[in-house]
Amino acid sequence: QLDLTNGGPTDLVIRSIRIEGEVIGLAFFSYTTRLDILLPAGQSTQRRFDIDLSDLDHQATGLLPTKVIMIGPDRDVVAQHGFAVDVRGSMASIYGAFGLIMACITAAVLAGLLLAIWRHQLPTNRWQRGIRFLPSGLGIGLVVTFTLSAARLLVPSARWWLPLLLLFGIGAFLLGYFLP
Repeated sequence: QLDLTNGGPTDLVIRSIRIEGEVIGLAFFSYTTRLDILLPAGQSTQRRFDIDLSDLDHQATGLLPTKVIMIGPDRDVVAQHGFAVDVRGSMASIYGAFGLIMACITAAVLAGLLLAIWRHQLPTNRWQRGIRFLPSGLGIGLVVTFTLSAARLLVPSARWWLPLLLLFGIGAFLLGYFLP
């Protein structure tokens, strides 16, 4: 249900509405439906519409930052509003598979790093060592973000995933830099 108010001086035309869920800049689901609403200046209206979300469980799982976008006649964004959605999908969804792939890549990077440590093959230059550790930290940050989202503990908006990524990335770099 939409509660719309046009506080502007001109009539507002809303051609369609889109609901999309996006994490780390990647869209994991998007639904658009046509509405064709004409909202005169200074007026309010309430509209109810149905969107078939039956295939959403194959696209995502967990908490996702979502926004509803109202689109004008020229495909321009008239207004948008963000909120969190709790998707009860499966780990076999696109979102779950992406998280699992990131976990596998991170595990491979960590295994290579641990092997290099065990074989004493780390660069002697501190900066090179720090750079070698950086991808593992970034990978851990991504895996933590997707895991907390899938466990419904965190909505991975940029306000949260970016600091997590930076924290783990910088932490890994510093670990490599100061490792003897």
